Amino acid sequence: MSCLCRLLFTYLFLALLLHGLGEGSALLHPESRSHPRSLEKSAWRAFKESQCHHMLKHLHNGARITVQMPPAIEGHWVSTGCEVRSGPEFITRSYRFYHNNTFKAYQFYYAGNRCTSPTYTLIIRGKIRLRQASWIIRGGTEADYQLHNVQVICHTEAVAEKLSQLVNNTCPSFIPAGGAWVQDIPYDLWREEDGCECTRAMNFAMHELQLLRVEKQYLQHHLDRLVEELFLGDIHTDASQRTFYRPSSYQPPLQNAKNHDHACIACRIIHRSDEHRPPLLPPKADLTVGLHVNHMKVTPMDAATASLLNVFNGNECGAEGSWQVGVQQDVTHTNGCVALGIKLPHTEYEIFKMEQDASGRYLLFNGQRPSDGSSPDRPEKRATSYQMPLVQCASSVPRAEDFSEDHRAHQFGSHASGRSPCPQFLAILTCLLTLLHWNVLR
Repeated sequence: MSCLCRLLFTYLFLALLLHGLGEGSALLHPESRSHPRSLEKSAWRAFKESQCHHMLKHLHNGARITVQMPPAIEGHWVSTGCEVRSGPEFITRSYRFYHNNTFKAYQFYYAGNRCTSPTYTLIIRGKIRLRQASWIIRGGTEADYQLHNVQVICHTEAVAEKLSQLVNNTCPSFIPAGGAWVQDIPYDLWREEDGCECTRAMNFAMHELQLLRVEKQYLQHHLDRLVEELFLGDIHTDASQRTFYRPSSYQPPLQNAKNHDHACIACRIIHRSDEHRPPLLPPKADLTVGLHVNHMKVTPMDAATASLLNVFNGNECGAEGSWQVGVQQDVTHTNGCVALGIKLPHTEYEIFKMEQDASGRYLLFNGQRPSDGSSPDRPEKRATSYQMPLVQCASSVPRAEDFSEDHRAHQFGSHASGRSPCPQFLAILTCLLTLLHWNVLR
């Protein structure tokens, strides 16, 4: 199963949050009480005719995705757009891996989330050695790396002055007296041969190289066109913890500059860039949203999930021992569901961004979950970086009458406090999460 498909399962909580988004939010489920196995089949058949199911089927089969084990990483890999790391930091990446296991990586940093105003670039050289398949992340490969040299080059005089002060404050006397940095000149932050090191001033680490995954796929409408993607380990959401953190998930993938989606304009721009000519990308926009959840219903869609929910006693997740496959239950009176890690009432402070990919599809990004497993339940914990995006599968909420008479569906109720997001946004978000609801719970 591809990394993107597996990541769909991480959105269970967000799918359930839909009940707090406001009037008009809807998820569909089957109205049936027959044998659990037939209920699963009925629920799935009710969804099969929709555009969302068509796209989900494509994710599983139509894309012809294969995972290389061990991964062949030799080549040039580039970002597919402007990436956002916690902080926030706005970055594009261009990594080259060579046949002798050495690598050279560019990390281009920007002043804003459009990646149109470059501030500085890190040039990282080192060596990487692949190890065993990951025991924690199925389909991933663990690796060790060694840094040889890390340099920084500033693209404005103001940034050069600011960074030189930051480095000297962090590592006193690292920059000799009278040696203030200037624009367009590379300066060492790490030299292996003499122990020169002050990368902590930049909260820099390359631990993303400790977890790798390479996927190959042939595009659905261009079966002769190969696209290769390199997934590297995630970055800790707390910048101060980056040097201690071993990745447990992935960043947005890099694409092979030789075998990339030809519609990816950013790929071509970044491929041609270097430390003296940082890439300038087309502009994008984002949207922030607060989610308040005070009402929730759950429908287990398979026997394993129903059994899990029946394990919990008392007032922890609905009526004790009452869960059945395909039967919806309101868990508001038990203040949520301990089994799903959700307590009501519950407020999370989110950030959303909508973009179009190279193929013109709408993408919805939501905030990256804190790496320490906590909840963004206070304004100061609002995410400053994003998870992997969801793909829009429909432009309006599916209606019950769109399904067959034998598998008629009805809508979940929804109540929210305060103002709700714009209707157009809700419609798009609802359809995205409907896809995830069916995929996760079946």
